[in-house]
Amino acid sequence: MNQFDNAIKILTVMSFSGFRRAWVYNNYKEDEPIEILLAKMNKKSKEPISLKEFECQKAKVEDDIEKLGDSIDGVISFVDEGFPPVRGKGVNASDFPVVLFYKGDLSLLYPNNKTIAVIGLLNPTEQIQIVEERVVEMLVGKGAVIVSGLANGCDSI
Repeated sequence: MNQFDNAIKILTVMSFSGFRRAWVYNNYKEDEPIEILLAKMNKKSKEPISLKEFECQKAKVEDDIEKLGDSIDGVISFVDEGFPPVRGKGVNASDFPVVLFYKGDLSLLYPNNKTIAVIGLLNPTEQIQIVEERVVEMLVGKGAVIVSGLANGCDSI
C-alpha cells in the first residue's frame, strides 16, 4: 500500500478535537516538521498536545490504515504530487478534500479524462444490477472512467 507521510500527518491532526479540513487546508505545509505543526496546533488547542501524544496518535492512524489491507491502494494528501485537481466553483477550505483514500490509478481523475460516478442502492434488485451492468459496460466502452466510493451494492458493480 502506498502511504504518503503528509496524508498520515493530516489524518493525525484531524483526529484531535477541533481540527478539521479548513484548518488543515489553511495551516498545513508540505513535509513540515511535526514540531512546527504541533506549535500551530497548540496555538488553537485549549489543551496542549505533546509530541508524545501526537506520535502515539500517528501510530494509531498508521495501524488503522494498514488494517484496510487490499481494500485500498493508498492514501494521498492535497499537498502531495499526484493529488487530483478539485474542479468546480465556490469550493472553500471547509469543503476542500485534504486526504483521499484510493484504489486504482489516480491519474485517471485528471480533467482530460471523461469521469462519471455511478451511485445507487446498497442492496439493488437483480433487475437494477442488470441495468447498471449494461450502463457501466457501455460507458467504459466509450472511454469513460468510473469513479466509485467502493461501497457494497451499486458501487461494486
